[in-house]
Amino acid sequence: MTAVPCETGSRTDLLSDEDLDGKSLITSRGQAVFGVSGHLVDCESLSGREFRVSRSKLVPYPSQPRQYFPEKDVEELGEKLKSEGQLMPIVVAPYVNESGALCFMIVDGEMRFRAMKTAGIEEALIVVHSYNCEADLYKAAASTHKDSTTLGKVDRLLMLAHLYDLASSERGGVSVVDFAREIGVGYNDIHYGLRMRKMPPKIVELGVRRIIIASAMVYLMNRFQEYGDGFPGDILVSLLEDVIRKKGDGSISKKEIEELFQKALIKSKRADEALTLQTRHSLEVFLRSIAVSGRTAQDLLEEAEDEDPAIVELLSDMTPRSLAKTRRIVDGLRDNLDSFSRLLAVASGSNDLEGNEE
Repeated sequence: MTAVPCETGSRTDLLSDEDLDGKSLITSRGQAVFGVSGHLVDCESLSGREFRVSRSKLVPYPSQPRQYFPEKDVEELGEKLKSEGQLMPIVVAPYVNESGALCFMIVDGEMRFRAMKTAGIEEALIVVHSYNCEADLYKAAASTHKDSTTLGKVDRLLMLAHLYDLASSERGGVSVVDFAREIGVGYNDIHYGLRMRKMPPKIVELGVRRIIIASAMVYLMNRFQEYGDGFPGDILVSLLEDVIRKKGDGSISKKEIEELFQKALIKSKRADEALTLQTRHSLEVFLRSIAVSGRTAQDLLEEAEDEDPAIVELLSDMTPRSLAKTRRIVDGLRDNLDSFSRLLAVASGSNDLEGNEE
């Protein structure tokens, strides 16, 4: 592969290997970073300045918020960098690796780094900022995505959850609601992120890669919370991998995920629960039709006689208390369709409608 120089003009100096091998640049030692060997350092003489450096001296930050870089986008950016040069510097933090060599951890600009590697560009334009601890490093990386569209929805939820953890640790505890208000996001987004990261890693990875769409990820997250240790994660992952092999490129819809989850329950010898789940979906569709058409709660049982037998069976099994809740919700929906999430709580068998997040 032919090396392509970084077309940055004369506005920056090149930091050679000899420059970086000297210990005189390091003024203080910082903390280690999870997932890589070595530790952060402070280099006062470099901080805030732009330099050119060998791309081999750059190290991706393993925990950075953005984890998905579409191959096509990387290749297109590489071609652009070859023809136009690198205009924006990669933001980096000085870092000493396990061999004691000074290198630079990428805070913002991994997409450019990957594109350079693909295009054979051997020098990178960087701007150096020092961080003493990983918490500050992560917050700096996250700040670059605050108003960005480069993050997928799952990446964003996981980022918000991690930022909440950092804030809670630093302050000795903070409520999700207060922190969400402080950073200007919905508190449910943080709740979703906290819950989502507990799911099987392979499923989370498929969400990050946008193979499972965001609404389908929320569906699986709710099923994971509902089934706990009984969640058929391994079987579901196997089914998902079969679908991916057959589909090739493209995402998996929420409807497909619902069907795969039912198959996973059946394969895990939980056919009764799969049937119950299907019944709940039937009830959801039935209640939705009542809400949209404006029919009253008084019509509920009467209309059920003309609907799916599964609905009739479920309604007959409902206790007076749960049926009363259903009627109140359907009545409310005639005037306030924003309350539909409460209807879904009933469809999912929730006994507590207050604070339900589905």
